[in-house]
Amino acid sequence: MKQEKLSETEAIKETLKAFIEATEELNRSYNQLKQEVNRLSQELATQKNLLKAIIESIHDGVLAIDKNRQVLVANVKARELLGINGSNPMCTVLPDNQKDLELYYLNGEKKVIRIYKSPLKQEGKEIGEVIVLRDVTRERELEEENSRKERLSAMGRMAVTVAHEIRNPLGSIELFAGLIKRGGTKEEIEKWASSIQKVTKSINNLISNMLMFTRPIYIEPQECNLKELVENCIDAAKAALKEKEISVGMEGDEVAAWVDPELIKQVILNLIINAIQAVDEKGKIKIKLEDRKDEQLISITDNGCGIPKEHLDRIFEPFFTTKKKGTGLGLAIVHRIIEAHHGRITVESIPGKTTFNIYLPKDVQVHTRNLT
Repeated sequence: MKQEKLSETEAIKETLKAFIEATEELNRSYNQLKQEVNRLSQELATQKNLLKAIIESIHDGVLAIDKNRQVLVANVKARELLGINGSNPMCTVLPDNQKDLELYYLNGEKKVIRIYKSPLKQEGKEIGEVIVLRDVTRERELEEENSRKERLSAMGRMAVTVAHEIRNPLGSIELFAGLIKRGGTKEEIEKWASSIQKVTKSINNLISNMLMFTRPIYIEPQECNLKELVENCIDAAKAALKEKEISVGMEGDEVAAWVDPELIKQVILNLIINAIQAVDEKGKIKIKLEDRKDEQLISITDNGCGIPKEHLDRIFEPFFTTKKKGTGLGLAIVHRIIEAHHGRITVESIPGKTTFNIYLPKDVQVHTRNLT
């Protein structure tokens, strides 16, 4: 009996010893795990601080937003540019489809920001966007200044030609004024006065074109129906079309675009007038509208004499013209207007067919005014 009690005691001791050893092992494992967690936490904090330091040291604005446009991460530059503040800020300033953005601040300062976007993914699933904001204000100012200098240089080279264009009409005005001064019949005086009005209008158009060529082009974009704009331009040219019995055909459906309607109408009307001047009586003009993936296309084709191959590369140069009357500023202004919309214009020509193609991007700056 005594032996049995001894055995039970020994068993209890062994069990207790095993329990103590297991507890000590568990404590050691826990302490090791705790140390590893602390080490990983410190490493994570170090990496996080390093990443933050890297992001903050970038001169561009950097931010990440989720699908609801809530800011997940933003460096100081991004917060400064966009006026982001608060602990859970929302990013509502940046439009979805825009490459450049003009921002106006309360102190009167204006900045031009170029936007770069990339999808933000987690485990292969897109959860938001990473956005880089680059301040290109100075770059834009230099571009504008260089563009202005180039235009002024071109005007300087062609000053003699322009003076000639003005001198002839002024001579006509002087002649008709002299005739009126000497007197004549009522019909003669009305005829001479009408001639003075026509010549004055010609000079005014020349001066207006020169001013438009030298000054910055400001665009005020709004959503427009391109088909309606084209129809308005055809109506405006109706008298000239009727005079030469020219037929105009239009293809394409309703196409919407963010453009400055008055400037785009000026472009289309200019190209229609050029087509009218190029074709013979009973000629044909075809206007086509096409809604493409990333851009809108307006093409204007005529069956006129065509443009000589050697002139195609110079067709948009200021003051270049093959017409007896004209300054060569019309197509140069057309080119500038399309560039101000971040679009492009091309020309294709063979004898008996000339096509001007206008490409307008769908991601045009719809909330800004372009100053190029």
